[in-house]
Amino acid sequence: MPTSLVVNGFTIFNNREILTVAGRKEGMGNSSEPMVKVEDEQDDNSLTDYGPNVLQFDAPVLPAESFNMHVPPVNPCLQGETNSIGKQAVYRLSDQNKKQCGLLYEGLLPDLNIPGGHMRPSLVGIAKHGESKVAYTGLKGVHGDIPLFDRSVYESSGVGSGVVDALFVVWGEDGVARRLSVARIHAKAWVAAKPEVRRIAIV
Repeated sequence: MPTSLVVNGFTIFNNREILTVAGRKEGMGNSSEPMVKVEDEQDDNSLTDYGPNVLQFDAPVLPAESFNMHVPPVNPCLQGETNSIGKQAVYRLSDQNKKQCGLLYEGLLPDLNIPGGHMRPSLVGIAKHGESKVAYTGLKGVHGDIPLFDRSVYESSGVGSGVVDALFVVWGEDGVARRLSVARIHAKAWVAAKPEVRRIAIV
């Protein structure tokens, strides 16, 4: 089961009414605590009222430039159809030693110049999958496998294995992040890049 990297769950703040929901905890499966109202006198002064459609939470963040993104992207095959190219392409990510450490899905990446965008893209850690007896694998491609990471450097199973699921976001002038894609990165590479926990507001 994955472990949530979100600190103290999620919050929505609107018109002085604060709603919170706990993040997924290890062993919880698909369940989570219900959203509950927090009384006004307990308002968190660090929250900004962005409205009811913006989630706020604390999570580890890395500048996207912590990893190198290799272009052009490659296309996995359609699920169950090894001779058909899928539409969802992926970029290979490598660490500062030029060793592949993860994959980033293309998503909306061509749309990096969103209106009002002014901050460099970031990766927001959402969940960590721990050491596994079953090897972590990449994707199938028409022209061969697309590895998740370089197995000569990063353990795919057993001691030292593990991966982090992250959101790829850009920031607007209002301080709110927009999710463009998702990534999966080896936990060792994620930790080596030294993420820092910060407050996230995201739509």
